[in-house]
Amino acid sequence: MRKQRARVSKNSETGKAIDYSLKRWVALNDIDPQAWLADVLARVLDYPAKRIGDLLPWNWHAERRAAAA
Repeated sequence: MRKQRARVSKNSETGKAIDYSLKRWVALNDIDPQAWLADVLARVLDYPAKRIGDLLPWNWHAERRAAAA
């Protein structure tokens, strides 16, 4: 994230989003933020709109735990 942050304007919406994420990196619901983001970006285009809440970090994490059990 830090490497990508250096590549975008500090005032861009992308830059603001990365800043937001970096400030909260440690508190992202006991998940690996990179794993969560990669999975969500891979799935979101084909995901049903009414179930989009499933992809929120706390729901995503619960789904992963259940699948691992």
